[in-house]
Amino acid sequence: MVDWRQSSYCQEGASCVNVAEGEHNAILLRESEHPEVILSTTRTRLRAFIRAAKAGQFDHVADPDKAVRRGAPRCIIGWRTP
Repeated sequence: MVDWRQSSYCQEGASCVNVAEGEHNAILLRESEHPEVILSTTRTRLRAFIRAAKAGQFDHVADPDKAVRRGAPRCIIGWRTP
């Protein structure tokens, strides 16, 4: 059985990320609204992802106009330009 944890900052009924430790020290992640979808990663890769997100390296995903200006790929999941 997996021991899922959730931040104490997560409000009741809010969509939150849950984290757990899996087999072989894998880090498991899921969203509380879709608990059947589970991502698996390593501590090193998760740490690198968090650092990149804090540095703004994924901002173009939230703002497609920035993607075009920054020279990012013109096709992003859920968004496509002609």
